[in-house]
Amino acid sequence: MMGLLHKILIDAKRWGYIVEVPNFPAITVPQAPPKWIHEDLQEVILKRIKEKYPQHYNIILFMRYQGTRPGETRALMWDCVDFKDEQILIIRAYDGNTLKEFPKNKIAEPIPMHPEIKEMLLSFPRQDIGKFKNFVFLCHGRPYGSNRLNVIWKKVCKELGVEGVNLYQGTRHSLASQTANRGVSEAIIGKMLRHKDPKSTKQYAHYRTSTLRLIWSSKKKAEGEKVENV
Repeated sequence: MMGLLHKILIDAKRWGYIVEVPNFPAITVPQAPPKWIHEDLQEVILKRIKEKYPQHYNIILFMRYQGTRPGETRALMWDCVDFKDEQILIIRAYDGNTLKEFPKNKIAEPIPMHPEIKEMLLSFPRQDIGKFKNFVFLCHGRPYGSNRLNVIWKKVCKELGVEGVNLYQGTRHSLASQTANRGVSEAIIGKMLRHKDPKSTKQYAHYRTSTLRLIWSSKKKAEGEKVENV
């Protein structure tokens, strides 16, 4: 609300209705608790999607392994899939149901293609005709709508009793946190997710307590090696 009021007053000054914009206090918003899921729960959710909604399984599997945003995944076309070099270029994205030629952060760098995704895409039948023949993922012959995948994810999670994790958090967000817990650096994770600002990566890289316990185990290992050397 304060941000909206500030914007109104800035516009009012620009249009000559007021002389000065009053000072606004700096407002900090506490960071929301991390929301992501481990690989084992992802497997359970994806297995149920494959059983109940097999026609939508592949696109969600793609998001899980490639870490792409829903709008980017819906907009993926075959001209951005490079089987030879095993990489994918993200240059388009849907904003709602409007197709745009650039991703959210304007970065068009290739990302590596996961082996399972390569195998999946190679098995896809290609459409030779039609308005949407270049799209990789289609729903009833058309690109996916803005809310179709979220609805499916929510339905399956509700059936399984999984609460508070949406499609974005269960795929892209979870990929970042899972890889961070495997010891992958935030710099590499940021490259994979195509972040311009390292701060964006930090909010995704949440560590599970079992990973943090490695601090103690590594200390014990070092102490043991010290004793042996003595």
